[in-house]
Amino acid sequence: MRAALTRLIGPPMAAPETRWLRALRLVILGASLALGLLVAFLGHAVALLGSGAAGAAGGLLIALVILVPIYIRAKTRADGAHLTALCQGGGQ
Repeated sequence: MRAALTRLIGPPMAAPETRWLRALRLVILGASLALGLLVAFLGHAVALLGSGAAGAAGGLLIALVILVPIYIRAKTRADGAHLTALCQGGGQ
């Protein structure tokens, strides 16, 4: 099962994760989870927040639209720099 999953998702990215990248990744995961729960329990959210439920969902969606490309760009740059250092013999 693990081998099949590894083939499906591929190897992990190259560069070690910095504190900033880890924090950004966790914020993205948290916002995604919060948006998923908000959508799953929309009736309860509307009862609790009223029209603010739509605002909360919109805010989470906007945050994800902004943060995901920032994370992808930063992680891609970190991976590129790490792989370049490894190829030039400067890595571990």
